Amino acid sequence: MTYYIAGLLRIRETGWLAEYQQRLPAVVKRHGGEILAAGAPDRLEGVEKSPDRLIVMQFPSREAALAWYADDDHSPLIELRKTGADLDLLGTAAAKS
Repeated sequence: MTYYIAGLLRIRETGWLAEYQQRLPAVVKRHGGEILAAGAPDRLEGVEKSPDRLIVMQFPSREAALAWYADDDHSPLIELRKTGADLDLLGTAAAKS
């Protein structure tokens, strides 16, 4: 079942961003994933401060998404991101129709 990941990114500084954006897509793709959207989100409802960026990814399964997150090539990217941003990363399976 398709699995979606949503990342809510709060950026503190941008020195890490170019390398991260260059290297991340290949690791995502290796696990059958795709980055569907990435950018500054529009707040449609709510009172919490919006993140600086919203990232939405799709994987063929929960297992594929978890394998992406645990990939040895992803670990240094996580550490790189942590040097300049905070991230809430959430996942859910597609709704059954």
